[in-house]
Amino acid sequence: MFKILFSDLKQGRLLRGPYIGYSLLLTLAMLVFVFATVFSIGVAEHIVGGDLTKAQQQLENWLAGPYILMLIAFSAAYLFASFNIMAKRIRDTGISGWWGTLVIVVIELAVSALITGGIASLIHIAITAAIVFIPSNYFK
Repeated sequence: MFKILFSDLKQGRLLRGPYIGYSLLLTLAMLVFVFATVFSIGVAEHIVGGDLTKAQQQLENWLAGPYILMLIAFSAAYLFASFNIMAKRIRDTGISGWWGTLVIVVIELAVSALITGGIASLIHIAITAAIVFIPSNYFK
């Protein structure tokens, strides 16, 4: 699993089914991380007697440095794994993987910054659907 997510940067390929599976796995990992964060806030709130402001301050005192480092590391790993499997799937269709990924990310960021986030979301959905439904070696 880690080999698919974090290695084979230049020549790895990923078929449609495994791409969907690994994308869902990464989404699940992100949800677990978010729920763990929310859970820790709830535990801290319970410890300090139900005062949410005190709970946030207590968590900030306990976890500020380590949590920020963990958040940065987890986010970097999540983004890298997402881009890597996207590059592998794009490469499987016959397009240059990392260049194709870069073009997609730049387009989505440009549309989000220049137009609106809603249209960028629609473009993201359309690109994701294209990546999923285009068969292997279609552009070769």
